[in-house]
Amino acid sequence: MALFATTLAAAAQENVDPITGTRIEPAYRPSLGTSTVYAPPPAPTAAPSTVPSAFRWGPVEAHPHLGYRFSYGDGIQARQGQESTTAIHALSPGISFALGKHWMLDYTPTLSFYSSDAFEDTVEHSVSLRGAAAYRDWTFGLQQSYAFTSSPLVETGAQTDQEMFVTALSASTPLNTRTTLELGVDQSIRLPENYTEAWEWSTMDWISYQFNSKLSGAIGIGFGYVDVERGSDMMYEQLLGRIIWQVAGKVDLVVHGGVEDRQMHGSGVSDLVNPILGATLEYRPFDVTTLSAGMNRTVSPSYFSDQVTESTEVHANLRQRLLKKFYLDLGGGYRFGNYVTTSEFAPVTREDDYTFFSARLSTTFLKRGTVGAFYYHSENSSNEGGYAYSSDQVGVDLLYRW
Repeated sequence: MALFATTLAAAAQENVDPITGTRIEPAYRPSLGTSTVYAPPPAPTAAPSTVPSAFRWGPVEAHPHLGYRFSYGDGIQARQGQESTTAIHALSPGISFALGKHWMLDYTPTLSFYSSDAFEDTVEHSVSLRGAAAYRDWTFGLQQSYAFTSSPLVETGAQTDQEMFVTALSASTPLNTRTTLELGVDQSIRLPENYTEAWEWSTMDWISYQFNSKLSGAIGIGFGYVDVERGSDMMYEQLLGRIIWQVAGKVDLVVHGGVEDRQMHGSGVSDLVNPILGATLEYRPFDVTTLSAGMNRTVSPSYFSDQVTESTEVHANLRQRLLKKFYLDLGGGYRFGNYVTTSEFAPVTREDDYTFFSARLSTTFLKRGTVGAFYYHSENSSNEGGYAYSSDQVGVDLLYRW
């Protein structure tokens, strides 16, 4: 897992591009799974692109960064049905390049060392490029990412090596003073070792209308095709609506929802028709307090052949600044996962109930550094053997950016 960032699937779920400031609304893509090992939330220091750097060559500015995390936890699954206690040392040296004002390139390897022989020590890699450009009335965006991870996953019940490639292209243009056309094309390739590989291509296109300075709505149509290594390939169509409401810097609400019709080629099973829902709410009652909550319901290819996963998740978070120097982060959530067959010859009955809670106290130092201590609890109950676990983890983390 990347040490001081969420997985690429999490980055893809962020609402705003940190470089361009534009809202990101990608179609669903296969995720990197849910790691059972804690990763800290984004540090509250300034973004690299806004911090002056001593490493500058014309329009190119380099920002090295170094992260370290020590954690100790029990109940972590190295293999299905095998829960282990282990200490983990994770070191993440990396570098970001600001390429002018609108482009950012980052490379971060993570070296993880486990005290338990049940786990393999790993060197993981994360590379990302994102940026934007404008031509006449059009604004174009690009996100390109690569990750190699080797984390214990809830979905597989084991430490899982995998690679993921993600490409997202976007374009938007105003049709008049209130109406905007938004176009998006995505490619996502997930290559796990010993599990089903998935290649997905999708598009999600919106017509948005700005009712006033605080409220906008949109209607969108999406199409996608999933080529899986083992099992039936899939094609799907989505019809979605979206509302964005912003109130005086205090409240941000984004809600989207609709329906998806998914067909499995040559499988002999009926179409899967599912509601697709998503919402994020952020409330800032005071300058030092941020409350956020969200929910998502998605359908995605499973790690296992002839299956898709229907997931419904709710979560909430609190960030509170204390004594002007400390940050308290509390977060928790629940997810229900239902595994559905895509073949009449492969019955599936697995259902998972996953819950998590985290608490972290952190502070900044020397303007560019962050240090924190955390507690993390997660557990999964499943009606199939080998996937249930309960884990408690404590540790400290450190991040410094130049």
